Amino acid sequence: MARAIGNCNAVLLANHGLVTVGPDLAAAFNVADEIELVARIYYQAKCIGEPVTLPDDEMERVVEKFVVYGRRGDLSSS
Repeated sequence: MARAIGNCNAVLLANHGLVTVGPDLAAAFNVADEIELVARIYYQAKCIGEPVTLPDDEMERVVEKFVVYGRRGDLSSS
């Protein structure tokens, strides 16, 4: 598991399920909770058709936006 998880906070193990880590139990639980939510959303989307996934370059832009998401101040670079 340690080899598979690498520098990430979660790994999905065959015949086991989701394993998450964090600096404390609350952080690891939050990671698990977030992944479960995203999995549910994906499942529900699959139930009504094939979800459209963002291309890598668009996903990079989304990740960049989350660096300052929720912060107050100058958002002119958004």
